[in-house]
Amino acid sequence: VITQPPSPAQPKQTIQGTQAHPGATLKMLNSANQQIPGTFTLNGSSWTFTPRENWGAGTNKIKAVQTVDGVESAASNVCTFTRPPQKLEILPLSNPVPINQTLVIRKVADDPVLLEMFSTANKLVPGTFTRYTSSHTFTPTETWTPGVNNVYAVQTVGGVKSDPSDVCTFGVKPPKPV
Repeated sequence: VITQPPSPAQPKQTIQGTQAHPGATLKMLNSANQQIPGTFTLNGSSWTFTPRENWGAGTNKIKAVQTVDGVESAASNVCTFTRPPQKLEILPLSNPVPINQTLVIRKVADDPVLLEMFSTANKLVPGTFTRYTSSHTFTPTETWTPGVNNVYAVQTVGGVKSDPSDVCTFGVKPPKPV
């Protein structure tokens, strides 16, 4: 029986459970019935599972099975928990910037991911995110407002939102008077 972990969980959240049979070999499986690499520690009939890698961002569904003398048990009930994606990072800019300045965003999760840019007034900033090898760029649909702009970004994976990035503050050159 898997004890429900906190949700949201830590990246390498340990999972605890009970009802391990003495001498059993335990396996942790994902929703596709693939074994999750990690280590089981037994203490009587209680056990702890430590994953080798971070849990995936978004929703995780796991179950445990035990094998005794070559005979495998039925799987435990499915345990579902979430892990938020990593907080995004917007690279700082040298001020002032042009009115059509693109922003470089790092620490973006693998697809499928929803990326959003907001002003500090919590208004969505329309624009386009473009993926490059190790980062993304954000190009606003409309030009930035002359003066000081404050924005942050959020990513959503599997319906789970990341914490907001740190606020990126930059000054935009006003146009020259005519």
